[in-house]
Amino acid sequence: MQTASYVALSAEIALKSQLNTVSNNLANMNTTGFKSQQTLFKEQLSKNKTQERPLKEPTSYVEDMGQYQDFAPGGLIRTGNSLDVALRTPNTFFSIDTPQGKMYSRKGSFTIDSTHKLVTNQGLSVLSTDGEPITFAPNDSDISIAKDGTISTANGIKGRLGMFSFKEPQKLRRMGNSFFKPAKNQTADTDEKGQVEQGYLEGSNVSSILETTKMIQISKDFTRVSSYVQKHYEQQTKMLNSLMFGR
Repeated sequence: MQTASYVALSAEIALKSQLNTVSNNLANMNTTGFKSQQTLFKEQLSKNKTQERPLKEPTSYVEDMGQYQDFAPGGLIRTGNSLDVALRTPNTFFSIDTPQGKMYSRKGSFTIDSTHKLVTNQGLSVLSTDGEPITFAPNDSDISIAKDGTISTANGIKGRLGMFSFKEPQKLRRMGNSFFKPAKNQTADTDEKGQVEQGYLEGSNVSSILETTKMIQISKDFTRVSSYVQKHYEQQTKMLNSLMFGR
């Protein structure tokens, strides 16, 4: 009798996980460079045996396998800001120096700090292809960023934006603020084919219509499963009362 409740409980846990993922996607639909997540599930079969009569058919449970990153590119948003840079190639990331080590991001909203370094909106250094901060002179003007990431000013070339890719991007760990951190023993490769577009930002790749549709369906499924659990509980209670009290 408990098997049906366990099956329903596994479904509720999976639906809750999926709801959290969809909610996070919708909350970040306007976050620059945000990459959506999708939930993975699989059917877990469990053999059911009793001493009196082994069941021939296994019980099917829902197993939450976690999330995977959707690295599909987002649309380009024109800003006209010379220090806004959008990546045009998929699986390409900027390298950012953080207190926790090098991290990678597709969020190209940059600025120049008081020490004349190219930094993110959080004040973190944007690294070049050599892994070094990109520094400007106080009198640098007319900043231009070529398709290959080469940065020039009226005084000449200042460096080249570091663009990197990963052989297995799904292993990257999401760290918040559109940052990703390589997994242990995962290395970044210089992306020689990486291209950028100056004066643009890459928008989130979240589809509001798709995610909203998912949320509505999840809500319906959760209501249906919860209703089944409640009815199953009432049936068990009724049966026990009948056996124990004859009513």
